[in-house]
This record gives sequence, C-alpha cells and structure tokens, in this order.
Amino acid sequence: MAELRIVGTAHVSQKSVEEVRAAIEEFRPDIVAIELDPARFSALKKQARDPTVDDVLEVKNFNSLLVQWLLSYLQRKIGIDVGVEPGAEMKAAIAEAEGRGIAIALVDRDLRLTL
Repeated sequence: MAELRIVGTAHVSQKSVEEVRAAIEEFRPDIVAIELDPARFSALKKQARDPTVDDVLEVKNFNSLLVQWLLSYLQRKIGIDVGVEPGAEMKAAIAEAEGRGIAIALVDRDLRLTL
C-alpha cells in the first residue's frame, strides 16, 4: 500500500522552503508532487520565454491576463518585503527531487483554465 505525505506551504516563506527540504530528506519519496502545470513549471525554472507584445495581444480574455499579472505582482511584492522569492518552496522541492533522482509529478491544471 502506498503512503502519501502532504506538505502545506506558503509561496513566500523561508519556513516552507526548509519544511520541503526536511520532508524530502526524512520521507525519501518515490515521487515529489508539485502544485504546478507544465507552463508554470517551465516559467519557474526560467525555461519559458517572456511574452511578446503579439502574445499579449493574442490573449482573448484581457481580464484573465490582468488577474494573472496582479497576482504575480502581489507575490513579488510580498517576497521582496519578507526576503523570499515567490515559489522558493517549489524551486527547493524541484532541486531536491532532481538532486536525488526522484521523479517529479506536476499536479495542477493549466492556470488559464482556472482563471
């Protein structure tokens, strides 16, 4: 029977970064699930390119783009205030998993569908 351990995190918390690392060290999982979709995973790892003007103009739902930008701005602002980069806990989980040869599962749906 499989065992599942969920680590609750905050996107701008040094404590969450430490808890993620400790959980992977202690539990030694076969798979690390990360609450990201493939596009946000690429963006977090800096593999995605910045959107061009044409990309922005192609967006059919301007409200969705505005909400996404606002949420991103707020997370960056909070991160600057507390000294932790937004998504640092996810980056830590990715680094730990990759460093240990542990598979990564992306377990979130496309953000555009959510918005």
